[in-house]
Amino acid sequence: STLQMTGCNFLCMSEYGEAISSYEDALELQFNVFPADHLDIAATQKLLGLVYLQRNQLDEARSNLLKCLDIQTKKLPHDHPDLMDTRDLIQRLL
Repeated sequence: STLQMTGCNFLCMSEYGEAISSYEDALELQFNVFPADHLDIAATQKLLGLVYLQRNQLDEARSNLLKCLDIQTKKLPHDHPDLMDTRDLIQRLL
């Protein structure tokens, strides 16, 4: 989505607050359009987790990554690269 791309641009420029705002706006729209277990929602949760990780806000990062993992676990095969990447990110937070 456009809001996800805007968030990515802010993340690349290290403007983490703006990235978080863009991703939260994207999530709000996605929750109004998609079912709660849609993979686009998982992707946005993961992006939010990555921003919080960059800001060293580990509890927020973990929370968002776990939400992503929950959706991915339901929707993707157990050996899917996206699912494996999310698991790896969470492991690094433990």
